[in-house]
Amino acid sequence: MLKTVLENESRQVFAEEQFQQALHIYYEKLYPFKTLFKWLSYGDPLYILKREIAFTTLNDRYIRHKSFQSEEDFQQYIFKKNPAKIDIGAVCHVPPRDYAVVPVCRPIEKELVFDIDINDYNEVRTCCKETDICPKCWKFICLACKILERILIEDFGFKHLLWVFSGRRGVHCWVSDKVARQLSNEERCSILAYINLIKGNTNVQRKVHLPSKPLHSSVQRALEIITKNFIDFIIIEQDILNEDNNGLHKFLKLLWDCRQNEFKQVMSKCKTSIERWNAFVIHLNLLQKSNCLPNKLKYLKEEIMLHYTYPRLDMAVTQSLDHLLKAPFCIHAKTGKVCIPFRVSDMDKFNVIQVPTLSVVLDELNNYYQKQTLNNHFNIYKSDKNFECNHILNTSLCDSYNILLNFVMELEL
Repeated sequence: MLKTVLENESRQVFAEEQFQQALHIYYEKLYPFKTLFKWLSYGDPLYILKREIAFTTLNDRYIRHKSFQSEEDFQQYIFKKNPAKIDIGAVCHVPPRDYAVVPVCRPIEKELVFDIDINDYNEVRTCCKETDICPKCWKFICLACKILERILIEDFGFKHLLWVFSGRRGVHCWVSDKVARQLSNEERCSILAYINLIKGNTNVQRKVHLPSKPLHSSVQRALEIITKNFIDFIIIEQDILNEDNNGLHKFLKLLWDCRQNEFKQVMSKCKTSIERWNAFVIHLNLLQKSNCLPNKLKYLKEEIMLHYTYPRLDMAVTQSLDHLLKAPFCIHAKTGKVCIPFRVSDMDKFNVIQVPTLSVVLDELNNYYQKQTLNNHFNIYKSDKNFECNHILNTSLCDSYNILLNFVMELEL
């Protein structure tokens, strides 16, 4: 069965029937039910009973308001439905499975979650478009995660953060501290207001405007992270001031209230993005030293750097308890990639192109059993439904599983 994989644009995509069979094997042999269930229950059987879990079937039917009393119930339901996706929702005041007989199923707790998608950077990246992503533009996500993690830990004191690749175009962050789970919608909105610097729709040119007073420590910290990468990543690699890709024109639009034509004359004389950036910085410094700029443009350079690199958050995901989010270790239906946990400290080594796919991890499992001198590889799909660690640790999901396991262990449940 594993040899029926078809290649399409360098990605392994299963025909529908094979995908359904492969997904069932994945759930039965590799999906970390025990660890995931322990996390979502926080050691409290009543807590997990009131937790909403939603499913998307292989024929795109969406099933909401499901809840489970035990890991076995959860596991058996997934074996039966074989869902294309699992979504995690809030803990409600009554079990969501009683939704049909309870007039209101009110959410009362949920992890503080964040969603960062690469398509929100379409106006500032030059390498890819829409939902496509490559190692170059993955660096936007890297910077965003590094900045956001520092804010959550140093400014809010959160300790339990789980970062997960979404399977295609971005990342999710689950903040699981008890105080974070108990935040109201209003408090979540307040945290977003504190974090968010990117403001305005696509019609707004420069999306960051800093007050003229001394920079907040959070902004200073973000700029320290950005400055280390800005020249190599944004100016040189993304080549944002290249006239051929309209980059210089877009950049000058950010200066609409700051002698745009004057900067255009200075920068147009240069040939490369790095030369143009240096010319911009030198001329801006001259104007600032001669007091030729209004006080509101005191941090123009910093605002531009933040405009290109600061985290662009999906606000709706964070601000409401009602929002559901994809569970770790799901399979992305369009890419076949596993939604794997990762460490922010390792992001610079994370290759978004080489994320394990469903076909890859099943082949790895198959190869492992063949090495165990079994008679034939079909035997591996029979018996034994309690081999979470043994199975997953013999695939390229091993490190990601250990990240989830350590995260759950640190919760001290």
